[in-house]
Amino acid sequence: MEIHVSLPASEQLESPDDLAWIEIIEEHLATLTGPVEVIDDGEVWYTEAGEAEYLFFIGGASKAELIRVAQDVSRLAQVPSGIYATINTPDGKMGTGRRIELAPS
Repeated sequence: MEIHVSLPASEQLESPDDLAWIEIIEEHLATLTGPVEVIDDGEVWYTEAGEAEYLFFIGGASKAELIRVAQDVSRLAQVPSGIYATINTPDGKMGTGRRIELAPS
């Protein structure tokens, strides 16, 4: 599963703290126990429309467990709104697969 978080345009960044959520998410994912695991380092990716996103990659568990973790990530402090996930296969292209909106509750 890929967790997609929109990156603000560089001219919108006022300080390095504006991207502190990346470290917050990485720390949260590093503390996971159970079958869900981080399967690759996060990276910047561009949508077909040219919009920058930061992707986090998790796997090793059922779809329901992966979705639960992605929803937990969407609720973390400082994480921008509009986060979504895609269910993909390990050999699939980034950004493809079924899109799942992750509205914080």
